[in-house]
Amino acid sequence: MPLHPAFLRVLLVFAGGGIGACLRALLLTDRIDPTYNLVVLGINLGGSCALGVVFVLADEAQILNVETRLFTAVGILGGLTTFSTFGWDLDLLLARHNASTAALFALAGTAGALIAVGIGIEIARACLAMLGHERMRESTRDPHMLDVIETEDRDRPA
Repeated sequence: MPLHPAFLRVLLVFAGGGIGACLRALLLTDRIDPTYNLVVLGINLGGSCALGVVFVLADEAQILNVETRLFTAVGILGGLTTFSTFGWDLDLLLARHNASTAALFALAGTAGALIAVGIGIEIARACLAMLGHERMRESTRDPHMLDVIETEDRDRPA
């Protein structure tokens, strides 16, 4: 008997999230030094860049299917990058009366993540263009699967 599609999606996110969380734990193990915040920032920015790549490969080039997108974007990258760790670090910086460092960390984390996603998108598009892959904007996939995590269409006016 095949798995219900919703249950399969949950399993994919669960498995990917476990992998991402374990990777984050390995990267942050024994980091109780001044570089801890930089490591968290690096993880979040690197994950944001990777997310941009995944979106292009899945949504524009249609190289990744919906299940792979869920496993990678929501699961692995969602488990690897974490807003809660980011928030905890900000709280610690503020508790230690490092308001200027906290403000810089907040700006670098939020604006940096937005920029990193854009960089990932452009990297993926450039690589696809070098490989001669034609991007396809219109989705031909099952619309019921796409509503799981759908990005806005950046080319359509609001």
